[in-house]
Parts: sequence; C-alpha cells; structure tokens
Amino acid sequence: MKTHPKYFTALTMSLFALVIVSMSFGNAYAHKMDVVGDYKIEIGWDEEPPIQGIDNSIEVVITHATAEDKKQAEEMDAMMNMGSMDHQMDMGSMDNHQGGIPGLENTLHIIVTLSGNSKTIPLTATDVGGIYLGKFTPISAGYPVVNISGMIHDTKVDLDMHPEEVELLSLLSPLKQISHGIAPSDVQCKEGLELFMRLNEDSAICASSDLGQRLMELGVVDYY
Repeated sequence: MKTHPKYFTALTMSLFALVIVSMSFGNAYAHKMDVVGDYKIEIGWDEEPPIQGIDNSIEVVITHATAEDKKQAEEMDAMMNMGSMDHQMDMGSMDNHQGGIPGLENTLHIIVTLSGNSKTIPLTATDVGGIYLGKFTPISAGYPVVNISGMIHDTKVDLDMHPEEVELLSLLSPLKQISHGIAPSDVQCKEGLELFMRLNEDSAICASSDLGQRLMELGVVDYY
C-alpha cells in the first residue's frame, strides 16, 4: 500500500519528537535517594555528567521523608533483597526541593571512594536549606561510592550511596577540555583518534591518522 506523503511527513515528525523527548529524559539528573529514619537523603553530582579531571561537587540533599518516600524505600529494599536492582532509587531534577534540613554541614561526614582511592570532603551549606555541596575532582573514570556518616539531629547515619559514573575526559571535545583548563598537550582523544597540535595557535585537535597526515601535509597541524 502506498503511503501518502502527508502522512509520511506527520509520522516522521512524530518519531523525531519522540527521539527528542527520549534524549531529554536520558540527560536528566540521576540523583540517588534513600531513607534513614524520618529523613530522605539524596545525592548526585552538581555538574552532570561528571568528567575525569574536571572540578565538580557532590550534592547532598536532606529533607523530611514523606510516607510515599518511605514506601518507595521499602519497595527498593524488597527488590534489592530479591537481587533485581540497586538499593538506591534514581531521582529526577532537584528543582522541586522542599522542606530541607539546614545546619548539618558539621554533623555529616562524606568520604568518596573512586578506583580504590578514598578522600574525605567537607560539606558546605548552600543558600537553599538542606542542600549541601562537597567539592570533589574525580581523577579517574569509574563508579564512585559515597559514604555518608554522622547525625541528622538524633538520627544516626551510616550509608553507602552510588552517584552517577564518572566519564572519561575524552567524552569532551578538545576545545571543551581546554576551556576547562586542560593543557592542549594533555587533551585526551576518543579511541581510534590521535592528538595533533594546531600550528600557530595554542590548541589541539583529535583526528584519525589519515586525516591528521593530510592536515600535516597542508601545514595545519603537527604531532604532539
């Protein structure tokens, strides 16, 4: 059966819109949530995705846990005990943050472990009550573990949580890496590409070996 051009166009636009929506949800913040006593604890990265070698912060959000929060946490516990999923639940954006618990920057302690290296990071209160930041620059890619311990008023906390994976520096373009303070000679290229120096300017590009050779012949780049 022949498809009318008008319907084909409408179908194409619908599929395009679906892709855009899917991409938008895929890029949403991936904060993790757990409940301890009467408090909900959420963690994530201040800048997402986190990139190896780029300054960032662990964001910690402490609020009163609602009945729905506790129910969700119990369901996560049950599913974890069945071995079907991670204990902490992915959360969306923090734009709807309400009812935060202030004054915990000195009673909670944060240790971040990544690729076998652990670092204690101090928490700093933000202008929004209940939201805290701990500055942390991941020196390697991989899956970090954040241990939160201490007290939330009279409630003891000792919890391991798992924020989003730290991505390789090569995820960023050379220009983006340099804009973050990476020296041109230290730029990392994606697998299969090589690093070349732009002649007459302090910059770099990542290119295939064949393209790099042609650019060298044209006097545009040289090997680092």
